[in-house]
Amino acid sequence: MATTITPTITALQAQAEANLFLSNHLPDRFMAAPPSLDLAAQVWRVPVLLAYPIIGPVGQTGESLVSMTAAEVVSSTPIEAMNVAARTLYAQHRNAIEAPRSISKRRAILAFLPACAWSWAVAVWTSQNVHCALAVIAHRMAPTP
Repeated sequence: MATTITPTITALQAQAEANLFLSNHLPDRFMAAPPSLDLAAQVWRVPVLLAYPIIGPVGQTGESLVSMTAAEVVSSTPIEAMNVAARTLYAQHRNAIEAPRSISKRRAILAFLPACAWSWAVAVWTSQNVHCALAVIAHRMAPTP
């Protein structure tokens, strides 16, 4: 007769334990997703996702297994394998990941510019060297002795 073990760790506790494990071993873009219970293996299966501000998760990089009776990670996808998967996901979603950052930077720069320099700044914006463009604007707007 098979013995059924009741989980003493909740899904939220398993996700928190996986997040702690991730924060100790990987950069901040990795996060634990809601887990699923695997009664046969007596673990919570916690997907590991790569996520970015504004756009959210872009895909799964691995999985952590958390014991259903003790708050501990018993197994995980190797760290290097998760890093490789993250680089692949980043390459696949690069435009979406970088777009919010680029828009925020543009808004901040354009909000700084006075109206008289705005049209000139837009013309310069096509160049990739934004810092150089700001230096030129600051130079042109400096009071002359």
